[in-house]
Amino acid sequence: MEGIYWFRISAVVGLVLGSLYILLPTFVHDSDEALANAASGVNLGAGKRTSLDVTLPIGDGDPVALAAVVGARLKDASVAVAAVEGDATGVKVKLAAGGDPKKVVSLAARKGKPELYAPSVFETPQPDAAPVVAEGPLADLLALVPATEVGFWTTALPRIDAKPAPSGAAPLSATLGAFTRSGATVSTVVAPAADAEAGAPFGAGVPFAIVAVDGYAQGAVAPDGRFWSLQDDPETIAVLVSGVLPGSVLPPDVAPEVVPEDAATPEEAKEVAWYQAYLPNSKIVFGLDLVGGIDLTLQVDLDEAILGQVTRDLVFIKEQASKDGIVFENARRDYSTPVIELTTASPLSDVQSFVAKRGRDYEYLDSTGTMHRFQLTETRQEEVRTQAVEQVLETLRNRINATGVKEPSIAKKGGGRIEVQLPGLVDVQSAVDAIGTTAVLEFHMVDEEFEERQLESILAEARATMPPEQYEDDRLVNQWAWKNKKLAEDREILWQYQRDPKTKQDVRLGPIPVKADVALTGNDVNDAGVGWDQANDPYVTLEFKPRGGQVFCELTGQAVGKRFAIVLDGRVQSAPGIREQICGGAARIEMKSSAEPVKDSQTLALVLRTGALDAPVVVASVRQVGASLGKDAIYQGTVAAVVGSVLVCLFMMLWYQTSGVIANVALAVNVVMLLAALAMFGATLTLPGIAGIALTVGMAVDSNIIVYERIREELRLGVQARKAVDVGFEKALVAIVDANITTAIAGVVMYSYGSGPLKGFAVTLLVGIATTLVTAVFVTRTIMETMTRSSSSRLRI
Repeated sequence: MEGIYWFRISAVVGLVLGSLYILLPTFVHDSDEALANAASGVNLGAGKRTSLDVTLPIGDGDPVALAAVVGARLKDASVAVAAVEGDATGVKVKLAAGGDPKKVVSLAARKGKPELYAPSVFETPQPDAAPVVAEGPLADLLALVPATEVGFWTTALPRIDAKPAPSGAAPLSATLGAFTRSGATVSTVVAPAADAEAGAPFGAGVPFAIVAVDGYAQGAVAPDGRFWSLQDDPETIAVLVSGVLPGSVLPPDVAPEVVPEDAATPEEAKEVAWYQAYLPNSKIVFGLDLVGGIDLTLQVDLDEAILGQVTRDLVFIKEQASKDGIVFENARRDYSTPVIELTTASPLSDVQSFVAKRGRDYEYLDSTGTMHRFQLTETRQEEVRTQAVEQVLETLRNRINATGVKEPSIAKKGGGRIEVQLPGLVDVQSAVDAIGTTAVLEFHMVDEEFEERQLESILAEARATMPPEQYEDDRLVNQWAWKNKKLAEDREILWQYQRDPKTKQDVRLGPIPVKADVALTGNDVNDAGVGWDQANDPYVTLEFKPRGGQVFCELTGQAVGKRFAIVLDGRVQSAPGIREQICGGAARIEMKSSAEPVKDSQTLALVLRTGALDAPVVVASVRQVGASLGKDAIYQGTVAAVVGSVLVCLFMMLWYQTSGVIANVALAVNVVMLLAALAMFGATLTLPGIAGIALTVGMAVDSNIIVYERIREELRLGVQARKAVDVGFEKALVAIVDANITTAIAGVVMYSYGSGPLKGFAVTLLVGIATTLVTAVFVTRTIMETMTRSSSSRLRI
């Protein structure tokens, strides 16, 4: 018996120490303040230097004028700024939430003086330079260059991007004039001044000049004053637009970073690291209502999912038709209904037999001459709707896991809606881009025979006929063209888009006519990543699956000299020319037209790597939980739980005296074990979860009350204290287990059928029931038996 007693004592001590050990990472690294700061990216704690204010000392110049130019630069570079003021102490920049203080220093430090240089000053043309096809606005600029120099300049221009001007090189003109933003480009208001010696804007025989800012090449300018940036850098554009800095500013005395005043030195950091290596990999994961973040409701386009399924079925039917000897003059999908239209001279009975064999989910609808229509069955449509939602759920999980967001909540809500909660994230646009992108990748051949005059005529008539908001929808434009017989049904007009860094809106570029047949899709892609070209521009690398690589090899071999369009979600990402057959199973997507090429390349690689969505998703609603809400939730929930626990503990001590103190000790052990269990299993703690902890405290006390009242009855009958404790626990055990089991049933139901707050409450409730049984039956009894080991022991209860 003595051995069992000491075993129980050791087990209690082990439970307490083990639980504290599991909780150490949470106590060491997290606090309510840190949680709130994580949600906003701005440190709000006292005693720390924050990045909300950046003061730039003035070297020379008028403070007010300097502040005006710096403010304009920050605005054009889309830096979140609350205010910019200048006085005798310097230029004071107050950042809004999300503002980057490093960009403030970078933009303010640049003088912004523009100069024009002859292209030859930077690099001597070489006749054997390999030509590179230019895309985008730069192609228009190169039209001004003599044909003999195009091959060189399409190669040389990217190489001189941000290259310093040669020492001693003389500028063609000292001033360039004021810049203004126009769409996705920047243009000069005043044409460059004439070169005094040459008597021409750029000197004799120079078709365009290189624009250098502070001695570094940034773009090219045409004789009529049009400017094209070589790198589409928002900071460079902002410097050009705002003009020359009327003076100079100095770096701030304190680096604009959030640094605690008592920050550890490198030596101290090494000392901290030694014990962190011994800590377990367990921390309490806090929910959206505590840590802050983003709450998205996505609506799955179920109708489009059905149309997409019909499109995939049609590809299969075409492939099987050639094998079965059925010749279709035309096989297409109706643009608005789940119907396939098969045109063939074969008898209707043969077509019906073929569809019944190869397309079992389709039923005959009607015929018009040699064109026969088959519709997807209602049963299959319902299956597609269900599968589309499930597929979107799985793909979203893969994408979110790839972003590194801890403990996201993804729940199906009915009606094709999905709720996504992302704790700790604050960049709504990045979340929408990564999660809401359908990522349907398609490769189409460009219709090289389509006359440009015909294309312009179709679009002009569409623009005049359609409402403006409909004309901006690419799909509706194509439907209008098909319906009005302006465009063949096997052709499609797609557009390239470019995001304006100032308005954050996508702007249409040139239309590209393509063949509607899809040569390859994202399902043929095995992997995707981000690469960098010689000009340090990012692009997305694609690695095809074996079948996709073979098809791509055959496709490029048959289309040398032609172009193919890489289309993502109905928008052309690039339309490169095929110079030679490309085998090896790899390709790449250029991202030069993007306003933020690095960020957009990473997002595109992510969504392609994790898979496309079978159906488009639309952001139905978005709610951002800020740091203040998270901090308030933590504070109020903690206060409520602590106050409730203190009142319960006071009641137990006053009513049960010494035994009440024992109950309070067991209660503390119960809470520690509950939190340790949440940390060990990675469960998410939410505000309702804190309420569940408070309820657990009450239930744990209830179990002790049942035992104590039973012990009191035994003591009134004259039973010794030790015997009364044994009888009290044995007789009360059934009632304790029964009460907790019935509560656990309710918790299981809430967890199974509830969502969001209900699940958070149910998790802590169920874990609390388990820890309550352990502490009430094992911990409390062990302590009570320790106090009544002697036969003469008295129990105050």
